[in-house]
Amino acid sequence: MKVQVFDTHVRTKENKYYHFDVLVENASKDEVIVYVKEFLDSIGIQNANIKQKICEFCHVESAPLEVQKEIKKCNYYILKMEGF
Repeated sequence: MKVQVFDTHVRTKENKYYHFDVLVENASKDEVIVYVKEFLDSIGIQNANIKQKICEFCHVESAPLEVQKEIKKCNYYILKMEGF
């Protein structure tokens, strides 16, 4: 499976920084932003606490089996990079 990678940076009003990639099989940027909000909510960060959010398409790559399973289950996979 080929996946789209969206490079995502979030800074909260408390100045905490999160960097992660959102991997999807095929989704628009608007759909990916919904997934970002869903993920942030799942880790206790509400939209009201966000000072800045940047989510940009980066590239397409092949996905490992674990990532493919999660995308089929949830429509997206979060690859945590910084701030967790």
